[in-house]
This record gives sequence, C-alpha cells and structure tokens, in this order.
Amino acid sequence: MKNILKYFIIFSSLSVLLVFSVEAQELNGDSETDNIQEQEGAQGIAPRDIDRARAGNGETPLINAREAIKQNAQERQEIIQQGVRDIKELVRERIENRKELLKQKIENAKELIKQTREEVRNRVEERRQEIKTQLKNIRNEHKQGIAERIFDNINDLNMRMTDRFFSIINKIEAVLSRIESRADKAEENGVNVSAVRTAILEAESMISVGRTVVEEQSQIVYSFEVNDEETLRLDVGVARQTLHADLTEVRNSIVAMREAVKEAAMALSQIPRVDQLEVPADTTELDGQEQ
Repeated sequence: MKNILKYFIIFSSLSVLLVFSVEAQELNGDSETDNIQEQEGAQGIAPRDIDRARAGNGETPLINAREAIKQNAQERQEIIQQGVRDIKELVRERIENRKELLKQKIENAKELIKQTREEVRNRVEERRQEIKTQLKNIRNEHKQGIAERIFDNINDLNMRMTDRFFSIINKIEAVLSRIESRADKAEENGVNVSAVRTAILEAESMISVGRTVVEEQSQIVYSFEVNDEETLRLDVGVARQTLHADLTEVRNSIVAMREAVKEAAMALSQIPRVDQLEVPADTTELDGQEQ
C-alpha cells in the first residue's frame, strides 16, 4: 500500500511539471509571433499579405514574411523605375518636337524672306526707272550717275543687312532652344528651373519682336525725290540718313534679344552642378555673332 501511494505522488508531480512546460512553450511561441508581427508592421506589410505569406507551402511564418517584404520592395522599385523611364521619354519627345518646330520655323521664315525679297526687288526696279526719268531734268550727268548709284547702294545695303539680321536671329533662337533643352534635362533630374523658364519666355518674346522688326525693315524701299540740281544732294543725303537710323534701330532689337538669351543662359548656369547633368548639347557663346 505504501508503494502504491509513493508511485501515485511521483506520477502527480511529473504531470504538474509537464503542464508547466507546455504552457511555457506556448508563451514563448506567442512572444515570437508578436515580434514578427511588429517587424512586419514596421515594413508596411498589410495583414492580408501576412496571412497570404503564412499560407504558403509549409515554410515558417518568418521566412514568408521576409519574402513578402522583399517582393513589395521590388514592386515599388519597378514602379519608380518605370516612372523615371516615362519622364525621360517625355523629355526626349519634347526636345525632338522643339527641334522640329524650330527647323520648320526657320524654313518658313526663309521662304517668306524669299517671297518678300522678290517683291522688294520689283519695287526697287520700278522706283529706279522713275528716278532715272526724273534725273533727266538734271543737266549735270555726273550728278545723275551719283544719284543713281546712291539709290542702288542704299537699297542693296538694306537687303544685305536684313539678310544678315535674319541669320543672326536664327542662330540666337537655336541657342535659346538648346538652353531650353538643358532646362528640360535639369527638371528631369528634379531641379527647380522656374527662374530659367521665366527668362526663356522673356527671350522668346524679344526674339518674336525682333523678327517682326527685321521683316518690316526688309520690305522698305529707300528713295528720294528729284526736284532740282541745287537740292539733289540734300535729298539723297536724307535717304541715306534714314537708312542708317532704321538699321540702328533694328540692330538695337538684335542686341536686346541677344541679351535676353544671355540672361536665360545665366539663369541656367545658376543651377548647382548643371554641367554635370545629362544634357544634349552645350550652349554657344553669343558674343561675336553681331558686332
């Protein structure tokens, strides 16, 4: 009887120890689960993603959670990379479109100049014949020849100068286009280019005004009236002075647009490390294009 009681006490003690051991393991398991959930929450994993990861192919919950975190990070990275590719493609298209528009604009301007030049030449020839007829009233043939040459010279000079001005405008506009392309590249790299955009708009406005001034100048035919021999020299001198004053005004417009483009280039140069950014082409010096 004593032996039976002894065995019963030993058996009861072992049972109690076994129960305590099981409860301790369960508590440890709950603590590990809480730690995993905290880590997963810190990584931005949604509860349904965690459940889906834990319902895998028999792997442990910790491994599945790490795989879900890694997958989400890869997906976010792919989205960011796709966004960058889309922006770069948009910038490339914008640059190519601008180049085509500038090319077309220059071609249209050349065609307009060609048509205008032909009309002006016809008007000059008509006026030449009129002056030649008027000069018959001047007895001094030497003065007649001088007056005819001056008429031809001032109109030829106007044509040459306006052609040169048109060429300068095209070069200045090409420089501005490259500045704008660099601004696009800088903006693509996350740089604030609002000051550059403002300067570009101002330069575009000055170029538009300057081109209009040159177009109007190219259509002028300079002439004078032949009254008598005493006033002929004065009348011819007035025509020459008028041409000089008009060309000076046009030249001032060219200088103004050139300075406006320089301001845009200076605004671009104020961007930190702008020369280290990926750009299609560098701007050229504007000095020396028109003296």
